[in-house]
Amino acid sequence: MRAHLNPTRMGAVAEASADLTRRVQARCPTCTFPSWTPRLLAGRPCAWCNGPTVEAWIEEYVCEACGNRAEHRIEPGRKGDPGHCDYCNP
Repeated sequence: MRAHLNPTRMGAVAEASADLTRRVQARCPTCTFPSWTPRLLAGRPCAWCNGPTVEAWIEEYVCEACGNRAEHRIEPGRKGDPGHCDYCNP
Protein backbone atom coordinates (compact mmCIF):
# COMPACT_ATOMS: atom_id res chain seq x y z
CA MET A 1 0.00 0.00 0.00
CA ARG A 2 1.28 3.44 -0.87
CA ALA A 3 2.26 5.63 2.11
CA HIS A 4 -0.10 8.45 1.16
CA LEU A 5 -3.06 6.01 1.14
CA ASN A 6 -2.19 4.16 4.37
CA PRO A 7 -4.94 4.97 6.95
CA THR A 8 -2.56 4.58 9.91
CA ARG A 9 -0.01 6.92 8.38
CA MET A 10 -2.70 9.40 7.37
CA GLY A 11 -3.86 9.53 11.00
CA ALA A 12 -0.31 10.14 12.23
CA VAL A 13 0.18 12.93 9.67
CA ALA A 14 -3.12 14.53 10.73
CA GLU A 15 -2.05 14.45 14.41
CA ALA A 16 1.35 15.96 13.55
CA SER A 17 -0.32 18.71 11.52
CA ALA A 18 -2.72 19.53 14.36
CA ASP A 19 0.19 19.62 16.83
CA LEU A 20 2.18 21.96 14.58
CA THR A 21 -0.85 24.25 14.17
CA ARG A 22 -1.37 24.33 17.95
CA ARG A 23 2.31 25.18 18.53
CA VAL A 24 2.30 28.05 16.03
CA GLN A 25 -0.94 29.48 17.44
CA ALA A 26 0.22 29.25 21.09
CA ARG A 27 2.03 32.52 21.78
CA CYS A 28 4.05 33.83 24.72
CA PRO A 29 1.89 36.11 26.88
CA THR A 30 4.77 38.60 27.22
CA CYS A 31 6.21 38.99 23.71
CA THR A 32 3.72 37.01 21.52
CA PHE A 33 6.51 34.79 20.12
CA PRO A 34 5.02 31.52 18.78
CA SER A 35 5.63 28.07 20.25
CA TRP A 36 4.49 28.71 23.85
CA THR A 37 3.98 24.99 24.49
CA PRO A 38 4.65 22.97 27.64
CA ARG A 39 7.55 20.67 28.36
CA LEU A 40 6.72 17.91 30.85
CA LEU A 41 8.99 17.52 33.88
CA ALA A 42 9.17 14.21 35.76
CA GLY A 43 9.47 13.85 39.53
CA ARG A 44 5.98 13.37 41.02
CA PRO A 45 6.47 12.31 44.68
CA CYS A 46 6.02 8.58 45.32
CA ALA A 47 3.01 7.51 47.40
CA TRP A 48 5.17 5.21 49.57
CA CYS A 49 8.56 6.88 50.06
CA ASN A 50 7.85 10.45 48.85
CA GLY A 51 10.90 10.23 46.55
CA PRO A 52 10.77 11.29 42.89
CA THR A 53 9.16 9.03 40.31
CA VAL A 54 9.41 9.11 36.53
CA GLU A 55 5.82 10.42 36.26
CA ALA A 56 5.33 13.94 34.86
CA TRP A 57 3.89 16.41 37.32
CA ILE A 58 4.89 19.86 36.05
CA GLU A 59 4.25 21.55 32.72
CA GLU A 60 6.99 24.11 32.15
CA TYR A 61 6.48 26.84 29.57
CA VAL A 62 9.61 28.69 28.38
CA CYS A 63 9.74 31.39 25.71
CA GLU A 64 12.76 31.05 23.45
CA ALA A 65 12.66 34.75 22.52
CA CYS A 66 12.25 36.64 25.80
CA GLY A 67 12.96 33.95 28.42
CA ASN A 68 9.52 34.23 30.07
CA ARG A 69 8.83 31.14 32.23
CA ALA A 70 5.68 29.66 33.70
CA GLU A 71 4.97 26.40 35.52
CA HIS A 72 1.70 24.55 35.97
CA ARG A 73 1.36 21.49 38.23
CA ILE A 74 -0.52 18.55 36.76
CA GLU A 75 -3.06 17.17 39.25
CA PRO A 76 -1.58 18.82 42.36
CA GLY A 77 -1.79 16.72 45.51
CA ARG A 78 -1.85 13.38 43.69
CA LYS A 79 1.00 11.06 44.64
CA GLY A 80 2.95 9.00 42.13
CA ASP A 81 2.57 5.27 41.56
CA PRO A 82 5.23 3.30 43.53
CA GLY A 83 5.66 1.15 40.42
CA HIS A 84 7.33 4.14 38.75
CA CYS A 85 9.67 4.86 41.68
CA ASP A 86 13.33 3.81 41.34
CA TYR A 87 13.60 3.27 45.13
CA CYS A 88 10.37 1.32 45.74
CA ASN A 89 10.50 -0.61 42.46
CA PRO A 90 14.18 -0.94 41.49
